[in-house]
Amino acid sequence: MLIIQFIQRNGGETMPTKQTIAAPPKPKLIGRFSIGGYLCEVYRVHGFSEHDQRISNTTMLERGESIDASMSSQNGEFMARHSQEIPPEYSECIFAFPMWTSPKKANESGGHVRGLDMKGVSWWCVMLYQDNCDWGNNCVLVRFTAAPKH
Repeated sequence: MLIIQFIQRNGGETMPTKQTIAAPPKPKLIGRFSIGGYLCEVYRVHGFSEHDQRISNTTMLERGESIDASMSSQNGEFMARHSQEIPPEYSECIFAFPMWTSPKKANESGGHVRGLDMKGVSWWCVMLYQDNCDWGNNCVLVRFTAAPKH
C-alpha cells in the first residue's frame, strides 16, 4: 500500500512525499479437515508480531473478509452440528464466527459474538462481548470449500 502525503515547506510550497505502509498480515492456513461433507480450512488470524497477540472483533472481521472466511451464524451452527468430526488436534482452538452475533441486552454495552470451544470432551458454543472482545492466540477462522471428492 502506498500513501502520498503533502507537506508544506517553509517557503509555502507544497511538496508531495511518499510513505509506504505495510499491508495488514493475511491469515495463515494452518490445517484442513473434512466436516459434514465439506472441506474445512483453518486459518490463524493473529500473532504475527508482539503487538498482534490479541485482536479486536473489527480486525477479526477484516482479516476474515480477506480470505472469504465462513463467519456467519449458519456456518457456526453447521460446525456445531458436526462438531464430533473436528479432529482432536484442534481441541485447543476456539473457532470464531464473528458475524454470529446476538443483540445486546439493556444492561450490556454491546451484543455477543459466538464461537466453538472445546470444554472437557465436548464442543460448546461460547459468547464474547462484541464491543470489548479481544480474540486471543487460540482463536481461528474457518473457510468451508467445495465438498471433498470421494
